[in-house]
Amino acid sequence: MTVSDNADTKALKLAYLATGTLLVAFSILGSRLSWAQNSLLHTIVASATATIALALGVVFFARHSINQDSTKLIVGASLIGTGLLDALQLVLSSFPAPTFFYGTGGQLESWSWLTPRLFLASSLLASCLYEQRRKRLGVAGNIKGSYLLGGSLSLSLLCGLFFSLVPLPSPYSSSSLFSNASELIPGLIFVIALICYLKKGDWKHEALDHWLILGLIANVVCQVLSMPFSEHQHDGFAQSGHALKLVAYLLIAVGIILNLLKPKRENRDLSFPPLSEKTEQEFEKTKKSRFGLTSKLILGSSIIVIFTAGTIAYTGYANYARAIEEVETKVLNSKESQSSTYLKTVFEELKGKTLFLSKTPPIQGIVRATKSDGWDQEDASNLDQWKNRLAEIFTRFLESNPQIQQVRYIGLSDGGKELVRVDQTSLGIFRVPENGLQRKGSRGYFQSGKQLKDGQVYLTDIELNREHGEISLPHTPTIRGVTPVYSQGQLFGIVVLNLDLSLTYRTMLSQQEGSFSTFIANSKGEYLLHGDPKRTFAFEFGKSDRIFDDYPVLEELSPSFEESTTVAQMDESGSKGTLAVRLINLDPNPSDRFIYLVKHANMTANIQESAISPSVAITAGVLVAGFSMILAWIFAVTVSQPLRYISWAAKIYGDSGTQIPLPVKGQGEVGVLARSLFFLQEQINLRTQDLTDSNRRLEEALDEANTANQATRAKSEFLATMSHEIRTPMSGLIGILDLLSSEIPDESQSQLKVAQESASDLLVLINYILDFSKIEAGKLELEDKEFDLIKLLDSVSNLFSPMAEQKGLNFLVTPTVEAALKLRGDRHRLRQVITNLINNALKFTDEGEIELSAEVIESQDRSKVLQIAIRDTGLGIPEESLDQLFDAFEQVKSTSERNFGGTGLGLTISSQIVQAMGGKITVSSREGTGSTFIVQIPLSDQYEKSDCTAKIYTASQKRILIFDGNTRRSEHYAAWLRHWGFQCDVATRLSELTTLFNTSASKGGYAFSIIDSSRYTAHLDYWEGSAKETDAFKGTIHFLVGKVSEADVKRGGLQSVAELPKPVSLLELHRRLSAKPAQPETIAKPATDYLDLSKRKVLIVDDNPTNRLIIGQFMIRNHKIDPDKAVDGLEAFELIKEKPYDLILMDIMMPKMDGFEVCRQVRAGAAGETNQNTPIIAITANASEKDRNACIEAGMTDYLRKPVKQEEVARVAKTWVQN
Repeated sequence: MTVSDNADTKALKLAYLATGTLLVAFSILGSRLSWAQNSLLHTIVASATATIALALGVVFFARHSINQDSTKLIVGASLIGTGLLDALQLVLSSFPAPTFFYGTGGQLESWSWLTPRLFLASSLLASCLYEQRRKRLGVAGNIKGSYLLGGSLSLSLLCGLFFSLVPLPSPYSSSSLFSNASELIPGLIFVIALICYLKKGDWKHEALDHWLILGLIANVVCQVLSMPFSEHQHDGFAQSGHALKLVAYLLIAVGIILNLLKPKRENRDLSFPPLSEKTEQEFEKTKKSRFGLTSKLILGSSIIVIFTAGTIAYTGYANYARAIEEVETKVLNSKESQSSTYLKTVFEELKGKTLFLSKTPPIQGIVRATKSDGWDQEDASNLDQWKNRLAEIFTRFLESNPQIQQVRYIGLSDGGKELVRVDQTSLGIFRVPENGLQRKGSRGYFQSGKQLKDGQVYLTDIELNREHGEISLPHTPTIRGVTPVYSQGQLFGIVVLNLDLSLTYRTMLSQQEGSFSTFIANSKGEYLLHGDPKRTFAFEFGKSDRIFDDYPVLEELSPSFEESTTVAQMDESGSKGTLAVRLINLDPNPSDRFIYLVKHANMTANIQESAISPSVAITAGVLVAGFSMILAWIFAVTVSQPLRYISWAAKIYGDSGTQIPLPVKGQGEVGVLARSLFFLQEQINLRTQDLTDSNRRLEEALDEANTANQATRAKSEFLATMSHEIRTPMSGLIGILDLLSSEIPDESQSQLKVAQESASDLLVLINYILDFSKIEAGKLELEDKEFDLIKLLDSVSNLFSPMAEQKGLNFLVTPTVEAALKLRGDRHRLRQVITNLINNALKFTDEGEIELSAEVIESQDRSKVLQIAIRDTGLGIPEESLDQLFDAFEQVKSTSERNFGGTGLGLTISSQIVQAMGGKITVSSREGTGSTFIVQIPLSDQYEKSDCTAKIYTASQKRILIFDGNTRRSEHYAAWLRHWGFQCDVATRLSELTTLFNTSASKGGYAFSIIDSSRYTAHLDYWEGSAKETDAFKGTIHFLVGKVSEADVKRGGLQSVAELPKPVSLLELHRRLSAKPAQPETIAKPATDYLDLSKRKVLIVDDNPTNRLIIGQFMIRNHKIDPDKAVDGLEAFELIKEKPYDLILMDIMMPKMDGFEVCRQVRAGAAGETNQNTPIIAITANASEKDRNACIEAGMTDYLRKPVKQEEVARVAKTWVQN
């Protein structure tokens, strides 16, 4: 900004300040002039303001509709609407209001002044805000002038109708600081609009903008300093306000005149740029679309508003009536609660007074005197003295309790004759003489009082008082309090108080007001209290008048004693009534003796008294709906216009690739959309430029991918081929070694064993390499079958326990009861993982123990996890080597490579398998103390328990002794035995065993003992000596865990001894202990698998002569048969057609015809019906689940995996030939 600009800015600020100061002075002086109540002056000023406002609006609108300046168009439209509202205000202030208008003339006039001020202030603020929006959006923010004019006219019309037709409160208040505080609302809006205009941009506005600011200053002074202090429309403050409004319009008029004197400016490039003919046609179609975005927004908003307004108008009256009903219901419940509390208080006071009188000394004095022939030795008083004293107490009591009619002390003897009675009548209080006392033994309250316990009070039914069997006059509603008198636990008599309820009834009836009524009825529904005296106690005179007849709904209710029950019912007159019902018990014991307390409210009458005319709600709803629809329409136009512009820009770019300016500075969704389109255009330009290079790079990448795929396929084919080709010679090597094992002399057996172990190691290495290759290729397959975890652990135990024993290690298998599960998954792969980890533990552990444990734990997300741990006491792993432990071809440095060798693939493969199962492997180790590998696998939600978890029902009351030097193993045995139901004693040292022997004989001895073989042999002297003499082992079955020689067993002298392998199989132990009866059987040796097949026909098909030789030798040596042989599938097929076979062993990969095809032909009957069902056993080097399934699908009966062992050949022969 230049120096000249700064000078202009200061001059403008001074002009604004001076104008404001002059207008403030004018407002103060004008409020004190004598023009108040000058109706002519008021009419002239009002006419001038309305005329000028309309003229200004029309000129403003016409001037700026040429260049589509939306900001100025808003000002022009608002001035037109304000002029119309000012004209209405002039009419209402000069002529009487129509009869259908609400409110007084002064009230209407006040609102007719306030409404155009609010309208103008809001419009000017909107114009300024819209100018800021237009600066951000540019041409995209333009709105058609016709939309603005239509919106302004519609809003002004609705504003006039609203304050004319809807009753509004008077804006004047004499109790506040400002007499007309509502005028501050448009004043505040004018202040905000003025601030916005002053901050709209730089100060080099055109003249019209400056005069608009001066007009806003006049409006601010009018609304802030004049009108708020006005007490009515014709006082000095009001007239000053009218004058200031006129001044404001005149200032704006000056600006318009100056603007008109300037030449017309051309379009400021605020319209759409020119389009090509094709694009113009497309865009015109979009603009003329019936259901464009603008139409949809307007239609949707209108539907929502109309529905909402209609619903409000329709339900307004109903909601008001419902609210009145809810309030009245709460009042009804409150009144019922007050009445019930009052009535209960009356009853409780009667009970208290009855108990009080029953505890006075003369009561017991009469008892004692009566029992002692009229003389009370304790107090030295006779019976008459005591009666006189009691009568005196009764008299004094009645004097202080005017509602009590009668107090009586009735004895149990002589037909229930009254002993003392004092009455209270209108004539006074007197004691009934002896000859006037009556016998009440037949009365109901007397009989009921006899049934009460000491301290209980019985309230009789409410009835009219009777004397000598006749209803006494005047009619007195009476209730009696009855309590017994006991002496040394024996009933002597009762005390009875008669309470007059007349005062209580009058009090309750006095609480009836308006449409509320009070009723009391007994349990039969007969009226005890009614507003009509003729209906109260009508049943006493033989008339049937029940509350159930008036309110049938009560007979179906089950009211509560604790709180009221509210129910609605239509009366016979059609009026809606609401009842609040409560039961009040009269009997200390649960019974059907109660009364109904009912409060009734006539809701129809209450609503009619409180309701307002529904036309007011409907009118307000319609007008509010109109306001909302117009605002929704303006909003729809405002939102859709930038979107249409952006749509037009996108169409231009799509047709010709030409970019036009977008409203990227816009805020909200429009700005985001514009920036997104702009960035999209930029990205399209860049990507179009790079498209050729991208295509070239894509072609190169495709070539590389094809090359990589070919390499992967070649690798897979190579692995498959090598798997078969390597296993084939390995099969021959292992088979030959197997055959030699029974033929060479004993001195050469060690060399043969070395050869067999080397061959097995080589086979393991081959399997490692193949598994690792599968993992690398992403072709690791997992089964999903059910298996028993305990059986799996037993199989691992059977494999490794001999190895551990050979190295002098303790091998422990300790699964918990919770981990004994039947799981779904790949049993073989899980076994492979455990085997790898135990192999490592055996390799690196020279002393101590190895433990295989299993348990179920809970993860952080509360899911169940199977945790298998392999713990050893071996060399341990240095901390720096732990991170690389599961990497391929990695081993612990300085230890493994030097002393143990190996490939380093076992842990890598195990980790990958566990990850494929969804689990993980972790390790903790300390060098020199051992390592623990933990496998965690998530469990499914559904699984079954292992068979070994079943309770042993014969275990009840049976005791078992465990003698084992290993504490961990002893605890494991004990946990399972206790789970099965046994009582366990554990000893780890001989001294503990001796102590148990000395104390167990008295407890019945032991049914079983589980003794570790090392503990047994270490203490043979003890078993041979003192153990024989103890009674604790009489009839005991002893399980020796581990190998013990027969000589040591005989030397120990134990009876009923059986062996168990170490570590103990839980399934085997469970079977032994649950046998009926349990016998000391030894471990059964497996029956031989070798069969005599000399009378059977067997065919061996394999293209490898070594395999044919080895399998043939197995058959000759073990099964006494020389089988037929074929070198390929075609030769085999011809042999099968010639004669039937009992068993066919067939290789899969062969020349001329593979094993699959031969099997399919045989199963199809091509080789004759005789061989169609012959067992065909596949011989394959592939052992994956996919390969096994392929064998089964081809029709194979079973399969053998290379290298073939004679035990496997014997198994299939036994399974498929013998059976």
